[in-house]
Amino acid sequence: MPDQEVSSYNKHMTVPIEVVNICIRQNVSWLTAWRMHLGLTKADVAKKIGCDETAYCAVEITEAPPHDALIRLAEIFDTDADTLIDLYYGED
Repeated sequence: MPDQEVSSYNKHMTVPIEVVNICIRQNVSWLTAWRMHLGLTKADVAKKIGCDETAYCAVEITEAPPHDALIRLAEIFDTDADTLIDLYYGED
């Protein structure tokens, strides 16, 4: 592959298969599955992003989480923001 194609191919990280399995088997959102995969509680994540648990729960269950929340969560979930944004909004 030419360099340009390789860099484009590696643009986003992949979603761990464990996250996909949790999402499918337990019928939960991508954010819920990722949090569960990491063994974090809602309170843990809320504290890490600096909000209360109720506010985080609203983000976790919405069909279209705000981009700024996904960007903050990407760091906690050890992925890049584009991966989370693509899960909810598709690729550009």
